[in-house]
Amino acid sequence: MAIDGAVTSGTSGSVLFIDTSGNLTQDNNSFYFDDANDRLGIGTAVPSDALHLYSAEAVYEKIETG
Repeated sequence: MAIDGAVTSGTSGSVLFIDTSGNLTQDNNSFYFDDANDRLGIGTAVPSDALHLYSAEAVYEKIETG
């Protein structure tokens, strides 16, 4: 597969990425885009806002703008 090539399998909403072995993969529970509502979920497959961060653990997320 090449950049701009057709994807022949995958799940709608998947954000595809290259894993450490060089394979194209997806992880919808950790990184998901809801195209119908323009929402990005990190740590969730059901984002409820434009950017939805979720962690089940007591972890502090950090977002910086500059």
